[in-house]
Amino acid sequence: MKKSNPNKNDYIMQDKDGNQVPAFEVDEQKTKKKVLQTSTGYTVFAVILYVLTFLPIAGVTLVLAMKTRSLMPYYSFWPFFGVIVIGVLAMVFYLVLILVARKNTKRTIMSQTMILAIVYTLLTTIFSLAITYAFPDAIAVATQNTIYGEDVLYNGEQMVEQNATLEREYVMYNLLNGNLGGEYSYHDLSAHERSSTGAILKYKTAEIETSVRAYIGTDGKKDSGYNARRQANIANLNAIISTLEKNNPRKYEMYKFVYEQYVLNDPEYGFLIDSNTKDARERKALALSIVDYEYNHSRYEEIIKRGFTNNATNPDPELNAIFNRNYNNFNHDGYLPFDDEHLLLAQIEGRMTIPVVVHLILDDIYQYTQPSWDSDGNIMYQEEGNYLYKLYMPEERDAYEANGGTYDHTDPDGTKFGYTSKGWKVYKDGMVHRPMKWVVLDMLGEGMSLATLDVANIVIADLLPVSSLFIPAVTDTVGALLNHDLPKVIEYATNGASLGIGLRLNDSAQLEINIISNNVKYGMLGYMQATWVSQDNLLMAVYNVVSVRNWFALFGAIGVVLVIAAGALRDCGKKIRERGYISIDRLNRMKAAQGEETDLTGGEQSVAPAANETADAPQDAPEAPAQA
Repeated sequence: MKKSNPNKNDYIMQDKDGNQVPAFEVDEQKTKKKVLQTSTGYTVFAVILYVLTFLPIAGVTLVLAMKTRSLMPYYSFWPFFGVIVIGVLAMVFYLVLILVARKNTKRTIMSQTMILAIVYTLLTTIFSLAITYAFPDAIAVATQNTIYGEDVLYNGEQMVEQNATLEREYVMYNLLNGNLGGEYSYHDLSAHERSSTGAILKYKTAEIETSVRAYIGTDGKKDSGYNARRQANIANLNAIISTLEKNNPRKYEMYKFVYEQYVLNDPEYGFLIDSNTKDARERKALALSIVDYEYNHSRYEEIIKRGFTNNATNPDPELNAIFNRNYNNFNHDGYLPFDDEHLLLAQIEGRMTIPVVVHLILDDIYQYTQPSWDSDGNIMYQEEGNYLYKLYMPEERDAYEANGGTYDHTDPDGTKFGYTSKGWKVYKDGMVHRPMKWVVLDMLGEGMSLATLDVANIVIADLLPVSSLFIPAVTDTVGALLNHDLPKVIEYATNGASLGIGLRLNDSAQLEINIISNNVKYGMLGYMQATWVSQDNLLMAVYNVVSVRNWFALFGAIGVVLVIAAGALRDCGKKIRERGYISIDRLNRMKAAQGEETDLTGGEQSVAPAANETADAPQDAPEAPAQA
């Protein structure tokens, strides 16, 4: 039923020519649905801008966390700690947004935007200032001044990669020194027989023998085609190594580790270099063969996926026990009793000089681990109250058994062991629990180069004939000096500490003279690196949190602009709704004044409301002006 309007002329006016026109301009295409669509678009864009205030920062921090997770998948939530911090800050911001922009608030959108901009600025600024000024000191104290704020603030990604590399190196150390099974040790895998002329006849491990010969790829026959075959095989071996570097970086990392840390420091191979090509085929082939064996038989990949510290989600129990035991010994009998200002001096770049090293090596360091004696006066080192180092030493076991030693003692877990004449605990599997005396190079975790002599221009075939006479002389004379006589002298001078002097020809035929530390032999990183590894879960959290600070510094100002822009969009949406409702109301009034049944609020026909019954319009919508 049509609803009459007695005040029809109130909605009509005349132009200058007397023609009747609507009293105001209206858009006949405007409906409530279209108004809501338009204003909703502004609202959606505003929400997107609010999300973007934190989303990019969370995204880049998550990328670092995922990379850390891929390198060290056993640290559960720790690599994501920075992402969690961003989530907390974002929740605080969005909670404030919900409170200040609630439906029944009396604040204008401008005042809401000001509050949100201030809150965002405070959240990002206070967090950034805390990370910038408080965190560096906390990191330095926690790591005994071995990691500084600048390292973490600007090199966080590199620090993550470095720590992951250290963990892998620790695993490789303990595989190759036999702590994780003697059958994987470099000593056993490199064992071989030589001829009277010094040539390697056969490796004792059949798989290594087959692999080395396959990598060398020559039958050794000195016929007319020998040199050509040798050159081709050398090129092929180098191509294999280059391909390995490109296609399998993790395996190539182990190859470099075995080659540089073990093979080149082995007196049996230190001078084994091809006289014409200056390319040590035999030793490169041995390193590749050992790596193949480790990947095929050891649990290397499994261990680096599981982790080995107490903070790992599912640590490898065997390696975890070795790390905990050996790090405790390194800490209590190595670093903590090392009370000498020269140690701090040695840590300064350029001050690790020979006199400083000699002074620190000859220091008489107190040892926490002390012996006891049984009723017969035999010396014993017991676990109670001591920190004994666990090390694979089959030669000690063999000597103990050769002297008639028996395994007449029992561990709490039922394992049998005996005491050597030195008071060390020796087990049938070759493991030995013993005290350890550390020197300064062990604290630093690396040896020291004394000199390098460039002999590349010397005709090695003439002056150092490696073919038939030189190898036996080197292995028998120099090898005996370095491995037996010199260590005994150093051990006597240092009251039990071990150190070695290494001589070798590198692949460029340069003679290198090095001091060799115990870390490779004993399977321990430097003290600083080992301490990092023991707290790697916390360091991964620190690296991720600090990365948040860097991105806050970059996106913080942009975030404030986004908050203001989002407020402007919300204000536009509100004005469009208000003006749309007013326009719809006026159009409905005009139609009602003309006696029509059109309702534009929903786009369908209905009974038009009376002049004072505006449909879906704000209660304070202005009245139409009277007829002029």
